[in-house]
Amino acid sequence: MDLNQQWQAGGFGMFPILMLLLAAGPAALVTLGLGVAPKLAKVAVVVSTVTVALGLLAAGFGVIGYLDGVRGTERAVAHVSPEDRQSILSAGEAESSIALRFGLLVGFPTMAVGAAVFAVGLQRLKRASLPPVA
Repeated sequence: MDLNQQWQAGGFGMFPILMLLLAAGPAALVTLGLGVAPKLAKVAVVVSTVTVALGLLAAGFGVIGYLDGVRGTERAVAHVSPEDRQSILSAGEAESSIALRFGLLVGFPTMAVGAAVFAVGLQRLKRASLPPVA
């Protein structure tokens, strides 16, 4: 299945994931840039928090898309003969998981970058607040 077919099979839940990808991608790059600059530790902590939130939203929309697909499959299976039920359920489950995979594909790297820069920024803030050793 190519990307276009997966996009169509993912349903409406793919659009919020795409919007979050367009926001989270640049946010992750800016966060990485701020993580390298030692003088901008406070800004890096704030921006990395927003980046983690964008990643969580993308993963959340993936889960919502998956659950919506499973619910639609369950409703459709209610009107099907019992011998076809299992094959339709497994096909619907596979199709529903597309939104989940895309949401996690966008969410986890974004959260990882945000969490790493958050940790580095906190360490820099901690070191900056310590009194100098004589």
